[in-house]
Amino acid sequence: MSDFTGLKFHSFNDFFTRKKDITFDSEPTHFISPADSLLSVYEITENAKFHIKGFDYTLEDFFEPESFGMNKEDTTELFSGGLCLVFRLCATDYHRYCYVDSGSQNGNHFIQGSLYSVQPLAAENFRIYTKNRRSWTILETEHFGKIAQIEVGAFSVGGIKNNIECGNFNKGDEKGYFDLHGSTIVLLVQRDKIKLLEEIIKITSLGQEYRVKIGQFIAEKL
Repeated sequence: MSDFTGLKFHSFNDFFTRKKDITFDSEPTHFISPADSLLSVYEITENAKFHIKGFDYTLEDFFEPESFGMNKEDTTELFSGGLCLVFRLCATDYHRYCYVDSGSQNGNHFIQGSLYSVQPLAAENFRIYTKNRRSWTILETEHFGKIAQIEVGAFSVGGIKNNIECGNFNKGDEKGYFDLHGSTIVLLVQRDKIKLLEEIIKITSLGQEYRVKIGQFIAEKL
């Protein structure tokens, strides 16, 4: 709480969504974490699937492009052969998140969904990432191609609050925040755009989560 000295809170949600100044790695070719979280890494196969905790997920299920009058080519085919980065926020984590690079976006796509837990045990028993409430957008970044950022609500997280609908943004700018308790951010990165740091590859390849902080350097541009 040393980062929040002097702030007054009128409700628990005020406390939970408290804001602080963040620092981030500003090197243009460094890919940063969007949030304080536990990071897991999965490969997206050529047929636009990825495997988490015993379940195969298709990107088409993930995005539901037909709900927004879009073609599969607009979403799923962009990320075949790329990486799926899952940032799981715990209740004690800072629940605001930032942009990982400078660029632009053109619209947020909200899927009502449900509010199941995102704890690992839940993920092993249910396809939560295609069932939970979520908001996604395609980021046109300056250094890492197109990135899909998906904010996933979870048990007792009623709100996903993004700051802009369309327009330009800078690396490290706040993108938005979650209201109350645990939640997840998923980044889908195109093939051959980044290389994760060796320590992260080593830990996540064992099926373990890697602790990261918002703005932390986690990968290099290829």
